[in-house]
Amino acid sequence: MSQFEFFMTFYSLLVGLAVAELLLGFMNLLRHRQRPKLGLFTPLLGALVFLQLMALFIDAWVSLQDVQISIQGLAIPTLIGVSAFAASVLVVPRDPEDWAISTIIFCATAASPSASWWRPTC
Repeated sequence: MSQFEFFMTFYSLLVGLAVAELLLGFMNLLRHRQRPKLGLFTPLLGALVFLQLMALFIDAWVSLQDVQISIQGLAIPTLIGVSAFAASVLVVPRDPEDWAISTIIFCATAASPSASWWRPTC
């Protein structure tokens, strides 16, 4: 197993869990007894986060072919993956009273730069 295969196994697990959590949040909305008002904002935010998760995976596949397995080589991609996971968890709040946090997550997600600026130097 090459270092890239090892890294992509870890990174795809992290991004895959983020996608699963995002979809699980929207599916839990369908199970609520009282349907919360979604509006247009929450589905657009979910689509934006989903597209960013796919872009993260594609960017890692294209640009991290020569990643070194070390703390230095894995720190930034792991932080990017964890922040994407946190965004996907916070897109759809668990309690209907917490819908205001979606505005904060939308602004943070829309303002975040792409991860393609980072290239490993190790």
